[in-house]
Amino acid sequence: GISSSGFSPSIPQPTHDSFLSYLRSNPSELWCFSDISFYPADLGLLAPLIQNGGLVAVSDGSYKNGAGSASWILESTDRSRWVKGTVICPGVSAAHSSYRSELMGILSIFLMVDKLVTFYHVPHGIIEVACDGDSALRASSRHRLSLNMDDPDCDVLSAIHFFRAKSPIEWRFVHIKGHQDRDVNLADLPHQAQLNVAMDTDAKRRLADAAQNPHQFDI
Repeated sequence: GISSSGFSPSIPQPTHDSFLSYLRSNPSELWCFSDISFYPADLGLLAPLIQNGGLVAVSDGSYKNGAGSASWILESTDRSRWVKGTVICPGVSAAHSSYRSELMGILSIFLMVDKLVTFYHVPHGIIEVACDGDSALRASSRHRLSLNMDDPDCDVLSAIHFFRAKSPIEWRFVHIKGHQDRDVNLADLPHQAQLNVAMDTDAKRRLADAAQNPHQFDI
């Protein structure tokens, strides 16, 4: 979740009848899960794929006029199952940047995987995270990261490393060149690059929608 001073570990939740009710049970995490879609209807079908390395994750961020958004997707390697979402990045206007938006996309992936692992008791697994934000990817993938409270985006980075440290998952990080569809027909791109283009489009759409219909989440 997020506190007024930054991100904080999730509080263990009571038993829930469904994964969706569990997912949306913590008000401080609604910024991440308020706009998600998935296929098929049973999100539990994603859980076993984590164990055998059958899920890939892609995210992207967008920033404009002092506001940020991000989009993310977890998809099975056979493309038959997926969950994706978009977020408006929490934080005051002065804190926002393209870098923060990229970090928020990565954090959203970590949060969703943490929920799946916890609810479905996944003991181990492998997930590859891909995005076009090289600096955000490197900061997220470091094994050791020294942070001061006044460092830019310390709240997001500390949350990423908290969830990474507690996770039973082996995380692998891959950089994707952004906007490849400008030079190559979208259908001819590798699938991860296609997902990156889709996430870029989704993030920009969410940011434009938020500008027209602002909503403030409690954080």
